[in-house]
Order: sequence, then structure tokens, then C-alpha cells
Amino acid sequence: MAMDRESFNSLCAGVAAALFIDDASAVERGDVFFVDGIECQLVYMTERGGALANFELGDPQPGTELELYRQLFEIQSMLVAHMEALFIRDPINDSMLFTVRIALADAMDAATIAGVLRSLATQVRRWRDTVMRGQFVDYEALAEDVMNGEAGLSMMEV
Repeated sequence: MAMDRESFNSLCAGVAAALFIDDASAVERGDVFFVDGIECQLVYMTERGGALANFELGDPQPGTELELYRQLFEIQSMLVAHMEALFIRDPINDSMLFTVRIALADAMDAATIAGVLRSLATQVRRWRDTVMRGQFVDYEALAEDVMNGEAGLSMMEV
């Protein structure tokens, strides 16, 4: 059964404690908080039975936007089988975001959600240090190697 708002608020308090966030109500409200130094928001979505976790990727390096968007679409196409995740341009803050839908059920616990947020923040940091800085990869060849078991990487390591 999908999680109701009251249960979500309780879950957020536990997530805040697990991530050492002082203001648990900020997490509940969908305000920005930090997960291992990465800006994040957890937004409750009644109609979708879950939450959106939004992570700040930053701004593209000048002159790299077209190649960056191509790279992000390629990464997104590899992730689609594993999670509901999108790269989006935030028109308000004029920056890139990575957004992931997290399905919530009454049985979910705060430690699990905190662990998911930490893993995603680690991935976002990798992208910030590579793709967002103009260090591009031939993802088509990498995806083929991963699918053939030759790359020695999981999809989240790309």
C-alpha cells in the first residue's frame, strides 16, 4: 500500500536522523538539504505513490552544453531499465538536476531511504567530477561492454 503523508513525514524524520540533518521538517517540506555535501530535495507525490529525490548537478561548462546533453541522454537510456530517473534543466535556478522517483510503501524504513539517497549522491558527485566538467565518455561502447559483461562495471558506476 502506498505511503500516506503522515507516514511520509515520520519517514522523513528518520531519514533526517540517519543523514545527520538538523532540520527534519525541511526534509518533510521538500526543502533543500545536503546528503554527503550534495544538494537534495525529497518531494512527496500523492498521485504517484512515492517521492521524487532531486539532486543538484550544477551548470554545464561553457561551450559543452550540446555534448553534455547528449551524454546525459545516453546515461539516462542506460538507467531506464533500473529506475525512473531523469536529467532535467531547472529553469528557475538555471542548472541541471538528476531526479529519481522512489516508490514508497508503508513497510519502507528510514535507513533504507537514507542509504538510497547516499548512493545517489555518490553517483551525482561522480557525474559532477566528470561529465559536468566536460570529461565525456563513449557511452555507446561502454553500454555494449556492460551488457556483454566485459566492462567490469555496474550501470550505476557509469
